[in-house]
Amino acid sequence: MARAPKIGESGYARIEHDVYRTPAWVTEALLEEINLPPGLGVIWEPAAGDGDMARVLMTKAYRVITSDIRKDVAVDYVFDFCGTEWSAEMISGRFPMPAAIITNPPYEHAETFITRSLSVIAESPGGILALLLPFEYDTALFTRGHLFRHPFFSMKIPLRQRIRWLGFEDKASPRQNHAWYVWDRYNILPPTIRYPR
Repeated sequence: MARAPKIGESGYARIEHDVYRTPAWVTEALLEEINLPPGLGVIWEPAAGDGDMARVLMTKAYRVITSDIRKDVAVDYVFDFCGTEWSAEMISGRFPMPAAIITNPPYEHAETFITRSLSVIAESPGGILALLLPFEYDTALFTRGHLFRHPFFSMKIPLRQRIRWLGFEDKASPRQNHAWYVWDRYNILPPTIRYPR
């Protein structure tokens, strides 16, 4: 039986590389709220882990490429998205140019994932970036405000329930709320908050 967490306790142990597997409903909540046409092009999942997000995207008939820093998972490419040898030009030469990047990045590297992804989608045909992050991620405006004042930032999609990460079903009920943050190269409107149906 799951126990109730103490104040400030997440109920989840910290795992190397923040490998917290994402339930299918979380990715489905994103797809219900943003317009990703089936013919969009390649979607890149750069922190794919065990492929939970990629599988949901593929069941919706999207073409997905996966990468991860770990060598013990089945991905298309073993690749350190936060590595020192990174450049947008190197990405375009190594991977098919993605129309979208969708991922649940390691929290401590979230800002790097955002800035590097923005440089990729600035050149991509679809121009979409969607990251799953803690709900309050956009409140640190002194240090992260530039990410949310960026002209591509288009919406925040708060999840309607807290995520119980796969593999931790017997742990305490989670205390943290999450949201999808979406940047769209073609966005011309002020950013919005969109509540899932």
